[in-house]
Amino acid sequence: MSNKLTLNVLINRVEKLPALPHVISLVLRKIDDPRSSITDIAKTLSGDEGLAANVLKLANSAYYGFPRRVVSVTEAVVILGLNTLKSLIYTVLAKDLLGKEVKGYALNKGELWRHSIACAIICREIARKKRLGDIESFFVAGLLHDIGKIVLDEYLQPEYEEVVKRTSESLEPFNVIEKEILGFDHQEVGGLLAKRWNLPDFLVSAISHHHDIENITTLSSKVVHVGDGITLMMGYGLGIDGLMYQLSQDLLEEFGLSDESKLEEFISYVDNLLTAAYQFFEL
Repeated sequence: MSNKLTLNVLINRVEKLPALPHVISLVLRKIDDPRSSITDIAKTLSGDEGLAANVLKLANSAYYGFPRRVVSVTEAVVILGLNTLKSLIYTVLAKDLLGKEVKGYALNKGELWRHSIACAIICREIARKKRLGDIESFFVAGLLHDIGKIVLDEYLQPEYEEVVKRTSESLEPFNVIEKEILGFDHQEVGGLLAKRWNLPDFLVSAISHHHDIENITTLSSKVVHVGDGITLMMGYGLGIDGLMYQLSQDLLEEFGLSDESKLEEFISYVDNLLTAAYQFFEL
C-alpha cells in the first residue's frame, strides 16, 4: 500500500490537532451572540486567568493610551470594545501557535509571530485607510494568514524536506513548490485548520487564498495579499522564500498604494506603529 501523502491523509492529521481552547471558543461565541451582555462576556473571559490578565494588560498599555488605570475585566471590555477584544483573544491564541521555530521555512523562533503581528497591523491600517468597516476583522485575517505553515512544518516530515530542497534551489515561492510536490499548499492547509476551528468565512478565505493573485476575489484575501506583501517588503519574516512572492500591482492600485511615494509614506507610517506594537506584544 502506498504511503504517499494526500490531502485526505493531511486532513486526518489535522483532525488530530486540538480544537480552539474551550474558554477562547466560548468567549468568541459570547461576543458574536447579540443576546450576550457585557457582564456575560466578562464573566466567561474571567474563566481563563491568563486571558483575563492579557485583556487588562492591553487596556492599561501605552499602546491604547487610556488616561486612568483599568482594574476590572468588565471595565476593560467596555473600554476596548468587542471588536478589539476579539482581536486580542485571537492574538493570545496566535502567539502560542506562531511563536515557535518553523524550520521548514527557515524562520527562527518568534519570527513567524513577528511577521504575523506586522501583517495584522498593516492589514488593519489598509482597512482603516480605505474605510472598509470592521478594521479589527482585517487585523485578525492578517494575524492568522500563515497558520498553514505551522501544520506543514509539524506534520509533513519527511515529505516536506523535498519542498524545502526545491525551494532553496529555485526562484519560486514555497506555495508553488508545495503544489507541485504535495498537490496542495500552506494556504489550503491553513484553510482546513480555520474550518476545523469554525472560523468565519471571512477569515477562511483570507487564509486560503492570499497568494492566489488570479483567484483572489474576497475583500479579506485582497487586503491580506497586499498586507503580506508589504510585510515581506519591510523585511519581517522573509524566511527562505519571502522575496519570491509576486505582489499584485492591481491590488496595490485598488488600495491607493501603487504610487511609489504613497507606498513609502504608508510604510513609514506603519513602521512607527510596529515599534509601539512590538513593545506591547513583547517581540
